[in-house]
Order: sequence, then C-alpha cells, then structure tokens
Amino acid sequence: VPLVARLAPGVDEAQVVERLTAVARRMPERWGGSAEYARIMERYRPVVRPLKEELVGGARAPVLVLFGAVVIVLAIACANVTNLLFVRSESRLRDFAIRQAIGAGRKELVRAQMAEAVLIAVGAGAIAVPLAALALPGFVASTPGSVTGMSDAAIDASTLGFAVALCMLTALGCGIGPAVRVTRQATERLRDGQRGSSVAGGWTRDGLVVAQTALALVLLVGSGLLLRSWQELRSVDPGYDTEDLLTFQFAPGEAEGLVGPEVLARFHLDFMERLRALPGVETVGLVENVPLDESVGSVRLRRESDVGEDDEGPLVGRTWTAGDYFEAMGIELLRGRTFADSDHTTELGNAIVSSSAAAQLWPGEEAIGQRFRWPGRDEWYTVVGVVEDVMQYSLRDRPQPLVYFSLVSPTPDFWQFSSPGYVVRSERASELVPEVRELIREVTPSAPMYRVYTMEELVSGSMVTLSFTMTTLAVAALLALLLGLVGLYGILSFAVAQRTREIGVRMALGARAAEVRRMVVGRGARVVAGGVIVGSIVAAASTRALSSLLFGVAAFDAATFAAVSAGMLAVVVLASYLPARRASAVDPIESLRAG
Repeated sequence: VPLVARLAPGVDEAQVVERLTAVARRMPERWGGSAEYARIMERYRPVVRPLKEELVGGARAPVLVLFGAVVIVLAIACANVTNLLFVRSESRLRDFAIRQAIGAGRKELVRAQMAEAVLIAVGAGAIAVPLAALALPGFVASTPGSVTGMSDAAIDASTLGFAVALCMLTALGCGIGPAVRVTRQATERLRDGQRGSSVAGGWTRDGLVVAQTALALVLLVGSGLLLRSWQELRSVDPGYDTEDLLTFQFAPGEAEGLVGPEVLARFHLDFMERLRALPGVETVGLVENVPLDESVGSVRLRRESDVGEDDEGPLVGRTWTAGDYFEAMGIELLRGRTFADSDHTTELGNAIVSSSAAAQLWPGEEAIGQRFRWPGRDEWYTVVGVVEDVMQYSLRDRPQPLVYFSLVSPTPDFWQFSSPGYVVRSERASELVPEVRELIREVTPSAPMYRVYTMEELVSGSMVTLSFTMTTLAVAALLALLLGLVGLYGILSFAVAQRTREIGVRMALGARAAEVRRMVVGRGARVVAGGVIVGSIVAAASTRALSSLLFGVAAFDAATFAAVSAGMLAVVVLASYLPARRASAVDPIESLRAG
C-alpha cells in the first residue's frame, strides 16, 4: 500500500523502515488473519524512498541527457559566434587602430564590440522564443509519461526572464574575448602594417573549431549508440506476436448477478464465444496480466521433493489464463498441451509452466507430470504443458519464470479474478474497439471497458523513453553538426580571403588548381581530425551516462565510434570544398595587383 508522509526533523529512512517493520509484525495479532498472512508479514519489509525519486526516478536519465544535449548545442553555438566575431574583428583591425590613433579609448572600442554581440544575442532570442512557443506543444506531446510535470510546461514570465538572462550571458561570453583581444592588437597592427591575421588568432580560431567538432562528435556518438539500442530492441523476440492483437479489460458488475468465481468463469468463457463470432476475429484468449501492460505476482512453490519450510521453495511468477490465450498471443507450446475448457470449471488442478520455470523447478528433469502446491495449502497441481518464455515487464528484461493457472481451479473459494485482460487476434485489431464496446454493453451495461491497446502500442510504449531520448539527441546532434560545419566554412573562407595574395603567387609560379583545393581541404580536415580525436576521448568518458538507456550495445562501442568519426570527416571534406573551389579560382594577376 503506497503511503506519503513527511519525516520529522532528525528522522532518516532507516528509522522509518524499522518502525514500519515493527508495526507490520503486530498487524496479524492486532487485526487477525491466517497463519499464512502472518508468515507473509514476516517475510516482507517496507520500502521507503523519497517522493522526488518516486516521481522522477524513471525520467531522470532522459531528462539529464536532454539537458546535457541542450548545453552542448549552446556551447557549440557560442563557439561558432565567438569564432565569427574573431574573424569579423580581425578584418577590422586597421579601422580600430585608426580610431585609437584619433583618440578613441580601448573601453570605447570594447563597448562598441560588445554592443554588436548583444544585438546578435537579442536578435537570436527574439527569433528563438516564438519558435519555442510553436514547437512546445509537439515536444510535450512526444514526451514520455514518465517525465512528470511536462503537461504543465509553458512559456511564462520566468521562462522569458531566463531567456533574457541567457542571451546576456552568451553575449558576454561570445563578445568579450574577441573585443579585448582585437583592441589590444590594433595599434601594433597599424604600426607594422600587416594585413593578415596573427598566428595566435589563427590558433584561437582553429581551437574553437576543434572544440565545436569534439562536442558535436559527443552528441553524434550518443545518438548513434541510442539508435543501435533502438534497433536491438526492435529485433528482440518477446516470445509472442506483436501484430494484429487487441487487448482490453472490463469488470462485470454484481448488478448483473455475476457473483462468485464459478459464475464469473462461466461468464468469461461465454463472452469469449461472443467475441469469436465478431467478423474478422481469429482467436480469443484471456490472461490476468497482459504482457508489457501489467506485472505478475510471485509465489514460492512447494514441489513434492522439497523438504523444510513452505516459504523456502523456488520463487516464480504466476498468472491465470483461459481460452486460446497461447494461440492468440503466438506463444509456442513446446511440450504437452494447453488448457481445455474443463480445466477452468472443474477441480482438475492442472497448470502450464514456461521453459525457464520448468528449468528452475525441475532442472534436468521432464516437467510434464510434475506436481507442486502453494505454500500453506493442500491442493496439488499437475504440469500439463510447457510453453516458451515471454517478456512480461519490458523488452529489456530477461524472461521471468512463469506458471500459468487455469481460470478457476482447484477450489472456487481460492482462485478467482473478475477483470482479466482479453487478447483478440484479428487483422482488424485496431478497428474492433467500437464493436467490442457495444458487445460489452449488451452483456453487462454497468461494466466499463478500459486498458484498451493493441500489442504494437504496448511495444511502442515500452520503448517510448528510449525513442524520445534518441530522437531529441539526434536532433541536437544534427543541429550541432550543422553549426560546426557553418563555423568551419566561415573559418576556411576567411583563411582563403586572407591568403589570396599567397595563393595568387603559388598559382603564378605554376601551382595547379587541384593542389590549391587540396591545400584548403587539407587544412579543414586537419583541424577537424583534432576535434575528432578530442571528441572521441570525451565521448568515451561521457557515454557512460547513457548506460541505463542502452540495450545490446556497450557504452564504448568501437563500431559506432569509428562510423561516426569517419562520417564526420567525410562531411567536413564536402563542407571544405566550396572554400577550396573559391581558392582555386583566384586570378593570379588580380591577386598580385590587389596585394
């Protein structure tokens, strides 16, 4: 039973567990109950954890990954803008030097530079806020339900205040470096008469490109790992079919006289016959716990060969089925048989076990014909069939050993469940809902129909956190790559413009256009190769944060790292081609005359 309580000052979780355990031990004596109930209360302990962990525990990993991706994209954008401001400032060195020569102070020049950076940041913010408002509904709709509070997300005054503050901080961060550095060099540049950029400035620009490349590579590697995990999950065999299956539940009410396990059992068996008569329905079954929708309980079974206390037997999952459940779900029967109608209405006491349950309960033996019973009860069950394992909780988990019981057996006062999950196989699975709902109204008007899904929806739901994180990280990675390419293009274009005279001299001395193109592309490739090396190291350390989301692939997957690195280098070579082509088209006569 979940309870919410505020802890008194000085009380920790261990003390709460201790006190709740003492209360639980006294409950059978105070409120009464069977000896089995007392044993259960002795065997289990209360679980205490912070409410924050309960609410956001499942969403912590995707939210942190998304936040990290946003920070990285912002850092790449800032590096890009800083680099472009460096380029712009260095191209205006003579202008700044002249201003200083006629009386302008460094502070005035820095303020002028910073004003440009602020205008750029404010303009970007003015565009970003409306775009965010347009994208927010779609983002909220695609967010997994495990991320609590997203339905209340809105762009309000606090959001706008944060955006304004962030714009000012990015303007300061992007503009202060180029402004201070360029104003410091202006006088020296005027005195020595140089027109090109300094070596230190070139190293700074190249370093920013390396940083952009490294950060973009981290995002690309992360999205690549998540994509591979998604592909691995899609290829998992859950032990049942996922197509053409409709699942739903409804609870027959006492108003229709449906009271008692035998009456309910007969009602559900008859209702399955009605479902089979619907057009397009192939097979129908029911189960207490639909895979990927509900969890199963556990029990320690007592085998004939066991000695000792009842509660020391092997722990396995248990659920109840009826109809053609195994056939409808596509769960393969390995040995023996499945349930017949007589198993659900008489006291035969038959059961079916999964292959892993058979291996755990009777290792090295044939499970068919083996008998077991529940702790504290005298009725024995006989195994009549063995079926393949199924993924009950998630496609990520190993199949749990599972025992299937018949709908009512062996004693009606012990086994019953009033609202099983129906499984209907039909090519019209997604179209059957209105017809099924009408059929339920006919037989039990007061019973609501709920938990209506197709198995494909349940499979998608089990992967929604991974899919959401993969999609958002991929978008961030592509945006980071685009920003990095824009930055690289700007730097190479500036370098070509600065070296126009040198390139003209080379071509006048006989250098071919292909050699000039290789020179420009080679510089871009060398700079990006440094970023790839740094990014691979950073990615190898940071992808551990994705471990809880990965499936079937290691956090350091050599194939993913190699593919992403090679792909980035190939894209960079293509991005470098335009500046290289421009460089190879330089007219030597014009460049020498301009020099």
